[in-house]
Parts: sequence; structure tokens; C-alpha cells
Amino acid sequence: GLSMALSGDIVVPQSVNPENWIVLIDRYPNSVLTFVDANDFSVIGQLSIATGFASNPHDFLWAAGNKAYITRYESNPTPGKMAFDGGDDLLIVDPKTQTITGRIGLTEFADTTSNASLLARPDRMAFVSGKIWVTLNHLTADFKASGEGRVVGIDMATDRVSDLVKLPGVSNCTGIVYNPRE
Repeated sequence: GLSMALSGDIVVPQSVNPENWIVLIDRYPNSVLTFVDANDFSVIGQLSIATGFASNPHDFLWAAGNKAYITRYESNPTPGKMAFDGGDDLLIVDPKTQTITGRIGLTEFADTTSNASLLARPDRMAFVSGKIWVTLNHLTADFKASGEGRVVGIDMATDRVSDLVKLPGVSNCTGIVYNPRE
């Protein structure tokens, strides 16, 4: 049932989803999500999130109903040729219909005061109290320089960044886990 063969760079989301589907994130260069039924391992569908370039998706978070977010680690060197083709962002998708419905650009949240070529490089996500929290690896395109650790909060109602948390003394933030207080 695959429309595109899987590459060797496959990861799974760090969060579960309400449909109990297995979601395979085929990162680089394919940039494809594959939705698999956990009961019989049949392919439900695939969604290319490349939009004209190897976007290197890193995480998938099914937030509610027909709304999910995908972090895209790469930026598009020549954006403007396709819809949603900027990269260095979160894509908003409808996982049930396997369609892209929106984009939240994150490049502007990279601190460029010390290095003008830093990208946000969104990585992992966690859902906490109506917000999607996203770690930013905050690296240059060639991975040779990094900025301070950063985490952004996305308001699900508006699909806009509502919070920016700076983590001085920390760089290349990759993981985030929500641990509710008892």
C-alpha cells in the first residue's frame, strides 16, 4: 500500500495519537509520513511533507480531531514555488485525509544577534494545557555553530507562537517530555 518506498531514516513520534495509528516519519531525504493500522499493519495512507525540498521531518503530534503538527528541520533554499514550502517550521496537517492545511514559520525565533545564519531547526514536541511546546535545536545550516537553547509554545487556537523560553548556557535542545505534577 505504499506510494513511496521507505528510506533508511525512519523514526516514530514521541507522542501517542487518538486513533492508535502507527505513524512512521521518513525523515531525510523522503520527507514522508506513513500511517499504519496498529491492528493489522496495513497502510492507511502516506503524506509527503516535502513541498519541493527534503524537509527532514523530526516529530509528529496529533493535537485534536483532524489536526496534527509536524516539525520540519530543514529550510528551503528556494521557497515560493509551492504552497507551504518555507521549511524550518511546523506544518499543520489533517492526518485523517493526509492533507496539509497550514504552516507556522519558526525561523524568526532563532537568535541571530550572535550568528546571522542560525536557523530555528524545530525538533521534538509535547502537548501541555492547550499548547504545543517545540524544542529548537538552533543551529546553522552546516551544523557548525549553535545558539542558546530555545523552546516555543504554540497556541492551538490561533496557530501562532505565544511563548518563547530561552535556555542560556544550553544548546542544541532536542528532547521534551511533559511530566504532570501529581
